[in-house]
Amino acid sequence: MDNLPAEVLEPIFLLACRDGGRTGCALSLTSRYIRATSRSVRFHSVSLVSGVATQVVHFVASYSAACEYDKERRPRVRHLCIAAATRIVGNADGNQREEGVNPERKLRQQYLRDIMVLIDMVAPDVRTMCFINQCPTHSSAYGAGDLQLPSPITTAGFPALTELAVVGLRTVEFRAVDGTSMPFLPCLRTFHRIYVRDVRMQAQHYMRKSDAILMRWKTRGAQNISDVKVVLVECCSSECDLLGKLRDDRRIRWSFANMLAPYVPARGLTVNP
Repeated sequence: MDNLPAEVLEPIFLLACRDGGRTGCALSLTSRYIRATSRSVRFHSVSLVSGVATQVVHFVASYSAACEYDKERRPRVRHLCIAAATRIVGNADGNQREEGVNPERKLRQQYLRDIMVLIDMVAPDVRTMCFINQCPTHSSAYGAGDLQLPSPITTAGFPALTELAVVGLRTVEFRAVDGTSMPFLPCLRTFHRIYVRDVRMQAQHYMRKSDAILMRWKTRGAQNISDVKVVLVECCSSECDLLGKLRDDRRIRWSFANMLAPYVPARGLTVNP
């Protein structure tokens, strides 16, 4: 492959790098030539769903380095999926607690800052985004100390975003930099709202929300939105089970499914004809 011209390899790599980053990582380790040739497309789709808070930091560092390496052919993140990190107990660096400092609170604040840095980096180019918050804290799936994605997310806008999904009971809101309105969302067409069932509420409570959600988006910055899909899924015993449900649920017809596939155990996958 090292003998093939970059003009031939790049379109092939672009088609391959649609699985949330696994193929991109593999290409970067193949050879120096393949690493250089695939640099502009390796970040085409990115899934940060490992449940590890530091995954965001490591990705931002890697992506920043790739952008600085060749500013004329800067890699662009077109598809992004983020899942809230699971709880981390104690000090992140393993040191003793500082007097008067709550290490868990410090960790949460740093995590929210890292997410906002990532959003700012990808906002101009991203076309599809999926935010996955954890299951409700009173369920058996996750602990009460689990981290949550920031809300509202303050940004100037997503000029290329066409499809957005929010998973979990807790929503993710957007706010313009001036704090007075929604950010610029001229291309947003489809919004998926996937609720993870709260045992205290009936299914009808969720399903009645689609019309209200559509009108809210139209009046707050996404005038071209035309499709709101509300889906209710059952609580899961683990995050892998939740990703599996999102991957295989035929009611959820979205472009994120292939990004979740590498993170779902093989026994949880269904083969569609």
